[in-house]
Amino acid sequence: MQRMLASLPGLVVVTGVTLAASVATLHAVISHTLGRQHWLESPSGLVSTLAFGGLLALGLLAVLPLAGFLAGACRLLRAHRLLHGLVRGAVPTRVGSREVWRLSLPGLACFVAGTVRQRIFVSPVTLNLEPQTREAALLHEEAHLRQRAPLRRSLLSLFAATWWFISAARRLAEHESVRLEVEADDDALRSGAGRRPLFDAIVQAATLKVPSGAGLATVAVGPRLERLAGTSAAVPKAGGGLITVVVGAAALSPVVAHLGVLLSVACF
Repeated sequence: MQRMLASLPGLVVVTGVTLAASVATLHAVISHTLGRQHWLESPSGLVSTLAFGGLLALGLLAVLPLAGFLAGACRLLRAHRLLHGLVRGAVPTRVGSREVWRLSLPGLACFVAGTVRQRIFVSPVTLNLEPQTREAALLHEEAHLRQRAPLRRSLLSLFAATWWFISAARRLAEHESVRLEVEADDDALRSGAGRRPLFDAIVQAATLKVPSGAGLATVAVGPRLERLAGTSAAVPKAGGGLITVVVGAAALSPVVAHLGVLLSVACF
């Protein structure tokens, strides 16, 4: 499961299967309960009663991820609107061989944004940094471009919102967000960034919060600074066993719902 979340197709598949299973389960529950009024009008045996109760429980379970997904999608849309207002008026400029987009923002702003056309956005303070610090920040953001980090972070937030009632799912999504940042740090170091310049850039950028973007200091600032300082080398691991079972159960829930209906009808 953790490997699936590391790829864009995996994120789409996991979230899509969850939502499709929820919709199919709700369809099964509604069609077989409302379509068979005699379940409510006449006494039934214990097996039929239990089957009917199981269907209602499955229906409630199907509502939870759908409600979470819709709430997460609304939050994501609000964040994108905020980000759109933040980057409006940005002008292209060149830093060496790179094209970046300059913003009129105070403080050190350096982040990647955009779902389809991803770009690096920087503030005047970023452009006026010491050359080594500026280079480290830009190398980190170039790594996010290769990762397609904004899109991955959006999908991860939807995944976490869909499974909001399962703490393991939220921890897994948070772990993957941290992993994206750590990989970008490591990629920047391999590309020639110095540890100290990258450390300084992250510290200065931590004062600016960027909505819906893969910013230089958006996620896990403390653990990343510890890694760069040499006091910690590992990223906390997230267990994905429970969430694998949950996703599998969601995929099988329509089958279970239909089996419950067939069992109840057969017992009349």
